[in-house]
Amino acid sequence: FNSVAFLFAGNDLRDYYRSDRYYVRLQLARGSRAWMVTPYLQAQRENARRLRPGDPWTLVDPDSVRPNRAFVAAPVLSGLLGVDAEWRTERSSFELAAEIEVGAPTKDGPLNCAPTSCPSLDVAAVQALFAEEETFTRLSVDGAWESPALGTHVLRAGWHVQAPLGGDALPLRRWSHVGG
Repeated sequence: FNSVAFLFAGNDLRDYYRSDRYYVRLQLARGSRAWMVTPYLQAQRENARRLRPGDPWTLVDPDSVRPNRAFVAAPVLSGLLGVDAEWRTERSSFELAAEIEVGAPTKDGPLNCAPTSCPSLDVAAVQALFAEEETFTRLSVDGAWESPALGTHVLRAGWHVQAPLGGDALPLRRWSHVGG
């Protein structure tokens, strides 16, 4: 729905942000020609900032619907434990990736909010935004299946599922996906 609305009306209802991630990753790949399993351990720092509604490139007029909710622009420090797996045959392939992320924003960032979108935030509102982004634990699972279709075409189905673990809420930037 969002892609169609954006293509024909230029209205995008998603929140956009840009982030720079710096990370160190240890991984060990094991497998054969038919399969591969790669467990990994990663430590990262993410610096995120929200984009103004006009920042993403659009085919028609700049986006005017998307409010881009405010979030605390504090860097997020996190650790990830995950595994990537692939299985391939002559006619199809299957990919699966799962990871658990434990992280917390540092408390040294400004409120990432344009004056037009949150001009009357008081101290309680800012504290509520900081409370939204306390320590979190996230489970993410991605997968894809691919197989030949008609002629030279390929049929590919993919999915992404994520959820907070242990009752912690996820930061707003973990729920955002860039694109239509």
